[in-house]
Amino acid sequence: MNLGILMVQDFDNAYSTFIAQNYGAGKKDRIRKGTKESLKYLQHYCSRCSFRHRDS
Repeated sequence: MNLGILMVQDFDNAYSTFIAQNYGAGKKDRIRKGTKESLKYLQHYCSRCSFRHRDS
């Protein structure tokens, strides 16, 4: 399996834990903020991977 895919899957595992803990604690504002930040990070990471893959 591609290393880039594994990194995204591991990120997903961490993200789901983050959501579950904050949902259980009733901190929905942290879920919203964490989701926005996570999407920015993933977008940046995936775009870098796609450019790197395209160049090789």
